[in-house]
Order: sequence, then structure tokens, then C-alpha cells
Amino acid sequence: MNPGYWRRNDTSVNISQCYNSDACKGGYYSTCAVGYGGNLCDSCIKQGDLWYIRSNSNDCAECVDYSLNVLRLVGVSLLIIIYFIVLIYFNIRSYDAEVTNGTAPIRLSSVYMRILTNYFQILTLASSYDLSWTDNMKELMRYLSLISQSQEILFSVDCFLRDNQILIEPVYYKMILACLFPLMCIAVVTVFWLLHWYCKANSRSLTNWIMSIVILIFMTLPAITTITFTIYNCIDVFEDGDAYLAVDMSLQCWTGDHEYYSTHYGIPIILIWIFGLPMLALALMYRNRQ
Repeated sequence: MNPGYWRRNDTSVNISQCYNSDACKGGYYSTCAVGYGGNLCDSCIKQGDLWYIRSNSNDCAECVDYSLNVLRLVGVSLLIIIYFIVLIYFNIRSYDAEVTNGTAPIRLSSVYMRILTNYFQILTLASSYDLSWTDNMKELMRYLSLISQSQEILFSVDCFLRDNQILIEPVYYKMILACLFPLMCIAVVTVFWLLHWYCKANSRSLTNWIMSIVILIFMTLPAITTITFTIYNCIDVFEDGDAYLAVDMSLQCWTGDHEYYSTHYGIPIILIWIFGLPMLALALMYRNRQ
């Protein structure tokens, strides 16, 4: 077996080209490079005492030290929370200035940043599907999608889950986490504005609460959409009727855990988060358009 190619066992005559040619070492038993395993050597596995995780579309990288990874996760989580607070604060100040003076300063930088972030997230999602892209388009999307995937190089939820011996596959766990994190933020925001209304009896508390909710939905929706639709991106790579997740070729689609998380979590998230909450935000903005 030449390097860059793979087969299921030493008796199979069906030979497949690997997505990452460096991951498949070839040979009689179709061995994989260090840190790679599963179908087409496209999964990141544990090698000795070290876990390997996805660093971009088809590459695996060694997990960083556990303590360092925890510090990075905590640090990035705090930065995200601070970013939300600052964004909500400036939007409320802008609204207050408009109410008080009849004019408001135009702050387009945050809008441009979010549009750019959404663009890279959508591009990453699109590039993961086999839509018969041209070679030039695939190369362009591969380089651009590295920007939105760069957080996996700096810190990794996958490594944190593996190091803590959590049995749920990271792709499913991150889908649930991506859904729960905004809900927790909305709960905190709701409690804050209730206390603000109770202590100061401010008539704008309701408007500020609605504005905060809309901003949170707007900011978190692209990430939730990307992570959720990842579990529905299945590929019948061997053309035998068995499909596998594009993000992890060791996970077979529509059987076992995949069927459970797709139906019990994925579909409700799509109905409630991806379609329901944006419609709610639209209704709130329309109702308070004046």
C-alpha cells in the first residue's frame, strides 16, 4: 500500500485515498501516522499517554499541558464575557444618547467585526461539505477557514474533555455546551436587569433587557449553527451505505450515539435556537421599533 492510501483490513481490495496524505503511512496493514487513526486515518486518537486533537480540517496536533489548557479556557471564557458586556454597554449608551439628544454616535466597528466573523464561520461550515468545489475554491476556503479554526490551536475543549475522561464524544458535548452557554448568559442578563429595575425603578430596564437578549442571540447564533450542523455532515466515503461524520471518520452516522444526539438534541436546537430565537428577536425588535 502506497503512502497516502488506506484500506479497512489486509484482505480488502477496496483502496481509498486519504484526505490527509501525511496521515496514511501505507504498508501492508495500512498503518497511520502518530496521533491518527480510524477510517482513512482521519480521526485524532490517543497515542501512549498523549491525546491528539483536530488542529484544522484534516490535521491532528498534540494536546497542550492540562493546566495550561485550563488557564487558556478560563481566560478565553472571561474575554468572551467581557466582550459581551462591552458590546451591550456601548449599544445601551448609544440608545440612551439617541433618546436624550435625538442623535446617537454611529458605532460600526463592532458590526463589521461580527459580519467578518460570521463570514469565516459560514465559510468553514460550507467547506466541510462535499459540494463538488473546484480545486481553486477548495484551496481558498481551506486557507480562509483556518482563521475561524485558530482557536483550536490556542486552546481545546476536546483536550479538556479527554483529560477529564468524559465519555461523551467532543463533537456532541460541544453542541450541548454551545446551546447551554448562551442560555446561562441570558439568565444572568435577565437577573441583572430585574435587580436593576427593582433597585432603581428605571423605566428603560425592559428596553435594555430586550436589547441585551437580541445582542446575545445575534452574537452566539453563528457558532451554534456551525457546531450543530457539523453532526449532520455525513459522508458515505466507501459507497457501501454506511456514512461517517466528516469531522471524525470513526463515528458512524445514524447509529448509536449519533442517532441519539441528532434526534434528542440536534433537532430541538435547530427548531428552538436556529429558527425560533431569531424569530423571537425579530418580533421583539419589531414590537419596540419606536
